[in-house]
Amino acid sequence: MKKLLLILMMPVMLSRLSGQEEDLRAFSFVNTGTPSFSSYSESGTMEYVQRIYSRLTQAPGNKNMPVPRLEISKVKHRAAYVSYSKTLIVIEEEAIQACRRFGDAAVAFLLGHELTHYYEKHAWSEVLIGSNPDLGVGTELRKVSLRNKIMWETQADYSGGFRAYLAGYGFFHRGDELLDEIYRVYGLPDSIKGYPTLSERKELTRSSTKRIEKLVDALEMANLLTVTGSFKEANAFYDYVLKEYQSPEVLNNRGVAMVLDVLHNFPENHLKYVLPIQIQMGNRPVHFNTRNALDAIPGQQQLLQAIEYFDQAINLDKNYAPAFLNKACVYALLRDSRRARFIADVEAREKAGNNAKTLADIEVLLAIIDASNGEYDSARGKLQAEAAKGSRLAEANLSILNNEESPSSRQQPVFEKIDYQFISEVLNNTRLVAEDCQKITEDYRFYHDPEHGPNSMLMICENVRSGHTILFHFTHRSYKGTSMKGISIGSMESAVIQAYGVPDRTLETPTGRILRYGSLLFVIDAHGKVERWANYAVQMN
Repeated sequence: MKKLLLILMMPVMLSRLSGQEEDLRAFSFVNTGTPSFSSYSESGTMEYVQRIYSRLTQAPGNKNMPVPRLEISKVKHRAAYVSYSKTLIVIEEEAIQACRRFGDAAVAFLLGHELTHYYEKHAWSEVLIGSNPDLGVGTELRKVSLRNKIMWETQADYSGGFRAYLAGYGFFHRGDELLDEIYRVYGLPDSIKGYPTLSERKELTRSSTKRIEKLVDALEMANLLTVTGSFKEANAFYDYVLKEYQSPEVLNNRGVAMVLDVLHNFPENHLKYVLPIQIQMGNRPVHFNTRNALDAIPGQQQLLQAIEYFDQAINLDKNYAPAFLNKACVYALLRDSRRARFIADVEAREKAGNNAKTLADIEVLLAIIDASNGEYDSARGKLQAEAAKGSRLAEANLSILNNEESPSSRQQPVFEKIDYQFISEVLNNTRLVAEDCQKITEDYRFYHDPEHGPNSMLMICENVRSGHTILFHFTHRSYKGTSMKGISIGSMESAVIQAYGVPDRTLETPTGRILRYGSLLFVIDAHGKVERWANYAVQMN
C-alpha cells in the first residue's frame, strides 16, 4: 500500500535579537502579535508529548549537536519554536491540542520540524544580525534570511517528516486540514504580509509530500534490493537517499551493503562462520585463516570504504551501536583481531546499553574472533551461553564450530499468486514508460505503482543500459488472501518460520524486518506479525 505523508509548510516569524535578549526564538510556527495565556490544561500532556519527542530524538538523523530539552508552554503566541541559546524546543498547549485532533503523527511532525531547524542551524544569520544590528552586513543578512525563509521551512517540513517516518509514526496524511485548524485556533488571516497565502502553503505541502514520498520509496527499495542480494543496485538507491537525508541508519546500511557484496564474492576457502552484521544476510559464513597479508583479503578496499560509512554514521550519532558492531565485524574480516575485539567488547558494548539482541551479537562476534585465533574452548563457551538464551546466530556458529551439518534453510521454489497473478505474469505484462519513472542515477530508474491491482502494489528497479529488471509485487496491508502455506496478514513470524523454515536472508528495517525465502518475501512489523508479503523476480536481457 502506498504510504502517504502530507507535509505542512510552516510559516516562519523571525524575532529580533536585542543586546539584552539572548534567547533567540526563531522559526516559530505562528506569531499572533500579542501573547495570551491558554485556559486549557490537561494532566499527562507532558508525558504524552515527551514520549513522542523521545522517539523522534532517538530516530536516525542528524545528531551533531546536543539534544535540545523540551518544554510545554501555556502561552498562546508562537505554537512551537526553537530557543537556540537555551538549547530548548518549546511547544504550546494550544498547538498540541490542535495536533492531537489529527493523531500522534501530527504532533510528531510538528516536533520533527523544529528539530530540523535546530540541527540544521537555520538561525545562523539571525545570530549575526543580532550581533551587528547597526552594520551594513546586518541589513544584507536580513535580506538573505528573508529570501531563504521558504527554503528553510521546506527543508524542515521535508527532513522533519522523514524523521517522523523513521521514528515509526508513518506518514501524516491530513496536512491541509491541520493547516486550517492551526490558522483557526491562532486566529490567523489567510494572507500574512511577507509570507505565502494559506492556499500557497497547501500547494507547498503537496510538493513537499511528493519529495518525501520519493525518498521513502527509494529507501524501501534500497532495503529490498539488499535483502535480495542486488548490492550494486542497492548502493545506488542508498546514495540517492543520502544526497537528500544524512542519517546513521542509511549510512550504516550503505556500509553493510558493501560488506555483504564482498562476502557474496568471497572464495569458498575463506568462508566458515556467520558474522553478526546488523543486516543479517543468511548463512553466508566467513572463515578467518592465519595469513597476515592484507592484500590476500578479497575486497579489501571495499571493506575499508565500508568502515568510512560506519564512521560517518557514528559521527552523526555517537551512541549508534549497530555501526560500532558492524565496524568491528569488518576489522575481524581484515584479520585485525585486536582492534575488532576492542571495538566490539568496549565501544559497541557501551553503546548497546540494555539491548539484548546487540549484546548477544557482540558475544557471537567475540566467539568468532576467539575461534579464528584457535581459542576454541573460549569460543564454544560464549556460543553455548548465547544459544541457551535463544540466539539463532549463536546456534548456527556453534554447529559450524563443532563441525555439525546445519539444516538447510532453503526450500523448494514456491510460486505464489497475489491478486490472482504469478510474478511471471506481472513481469511479462508490465511495460515501463520513462515519464512514469523516478531517475535514481544515469543507469537506474525506479517505478512504483501503489495500486497495481485491487489489493497489491508494484516496485521495479530497471537498469536502462542493460535492461536488467528487478521487480517486487507486494500485497496491501489489508490483503485478505493467504500464501500457499496458509500465511496471511497478521500471522506471527513464528508461524512463517514453521511453515517455510529458516529464511535465506533477514533484513532489519525501521519498523520490523523482512524475511526472504527464495523469490518470496515477508515483511514483519514491530509486533512480530506479517504486515505484507511479496513475490519478486529478476529479468536479465
